[in-house]
Amino acid sequence: AVGYSFGSSGGAALSLNGSTWSQETLPSSVSGLNGVSCVSTSSCEAVGYYYNGSSGVGIAVSWDGTSWASQTLPSGVSDLNGVSCVSTSSCEAVGDNSSGGAALSWNGSAWASQTLPSGVSFLNGVSCVSASSCEAVGGSTSGSGAALSWNGSTWSQETLPSSVSWLNGVSCVSTTFCEAVGSNSDGNIGVALSWN
Repeated sequence: AVGYSFGSSGGAALSLNGSTWSQETLPSSVSGLNGVSCVSTSSCEAVGYYYNGSSGVGIAVSWDGTSWASQTLPSGVSDLNGVSCVSTSSCEAVGDNSSGGAALSWNGSAWASQTLPSGVSFLNGVSCVSASSCEAVGGSTSGSGAALSWNGSTWSQETLPSSVSWLNGVSCVSTTFCEAVGSNSDGNIGVALSWN
């Protein structure tokens, strides 16, 4: 589990051994963590940001079963909000940068930026069922929600009901079944969507 530690103004990572949560040590540069995905007890990826004195900068850290270590990200990523891994060599992370939404892929040794459809202003969540099947959700520059699908090489925008203002999270169990949650334009009332 990951998040923030207000006492130290830094990120927090906790592990559960089946009955007890224990705090783990993070690299000192981590200001906050927004998402985590594990494929085994010795392989996790967590994403968030650190504050460099003037602005936020995206960060990714990896867990090897013993300790957390910082990873290098492509320049320009200002925050990462979600990550989903299907193996030690296949993860997707989403967030934002100075020009809008951001998506990154992990191949086991390096993070690489991916091209998003135009009009995506931010991405909050991602869920992958394989290296060639992911869904990502967030918001668009038009003020409506955004949902994207990944086919292993390209992100494509999907059509949402017109009342959706933004989406915060998504979870997929197959290529044909996902649930996403967020808010709609009718007084910020919660919304839940299913993908077929």
